[in-house]
Amino acid sequence: MPNCRQSAIWWDGRVLCWTLLGTAMLMGIPAWWKIEQLRAGGAVIAAELGGRRIFVEQATPAERQLLNIVEEMAIAATIAVPPVYLLDNEAGINAFAAGFTVNDAVIGVTQGSLEQLTRDELQGVIAHEFSHILNGDMAMNIRLMGVLHGILCLHLTGRLLSYTTWSRDNPLWIFGLMLRAIGFSGFISGRLIQSAISRQRELLADASAV
Repeated sequence: MPNCRQSAIWWDGRVLCWTLLGTAMLMGIPAWWKIEQLRAGGAVIAAELGGRRIFVEQATPAERQLLNIVEEMAIAATIAVPPVYLLDNEAGINAFAAGFTVNDAVIGVTQGSLEQLTRDELQGVIAHEFSHILNGDMAMNIRLMGVLHGILCLHLTGRLLSYTTWSRDNPLWIFGLMLRAIGFSGFISGRLIQSAISRQRELLADASAV
């Protein structure tokens, strides 16, 4: 009979509503917090990645060339010149655009890109990043990261509940297992969706940069 009573609890309308509300809050609040954290501006994100802002007064000849390219691209795109950050300890060839809007966007470039690319090649890389800024890809990526963070928190909360309330007769243990399953499947699905969208936006950025 205890099992019957436990099963009946889950079909109670009020319990179901509170369960759905709690699940939404467990995912929504962390997602909102992550989005707000990333909305602080591209400068914050670049600094977290280890970027150093390049100022023209202190720039080396190679860094001045990079600043000139960014300025040329900004003039062509009719937007304000974004700050430029250099990742000194990154030997690979890479670059990124960070920020939530055009007004707080920054361009980041690795030291490897600065050392190994010609001016024309570097110009192509920067044009690609400007396409991300103009196409609104940064804001979309931030929202996707926020949603994935919320789903991950849902899974971690479920794992904590299932470990600390282990008992087949405990509704919290069952609820924890449900959260783990929803969070895990949601996170995997979200990553696949993010990868698919990212590929499409990269192709669009390549086309726009030409």
